[in-house]
Amino acid sequence: MHDRDVERDVTRVGLVGVGTIARTHLEVLAERSDVDLLFTADPHAGPPSFRGTTPAHLTRLHVSAGRFSFDGPAPM
Repeated sequence: MHDRDVERDVTRVGLVGVGTIARTHLEVLAERSDVDLLFTADPHAGPPSFRGTTPAHLTRLHVSAGRFSFDGPAPM
């Protein structure tokens, strides 16, 4: 084990659908230090809590040919 900081790879995730099953996914993702949650999207639910904060939440998401656009504030 080294005392120096090691740069880490981070996987950025957007979660579409934040119903009952998504809560389990969010709990597992929150335990992983190599994952950042950029946004959630669900027209039928409000934004969930993630690591004590609320990620950007979209109520509309458009997906076409592997690209997406959204209505709402831009995810950071």
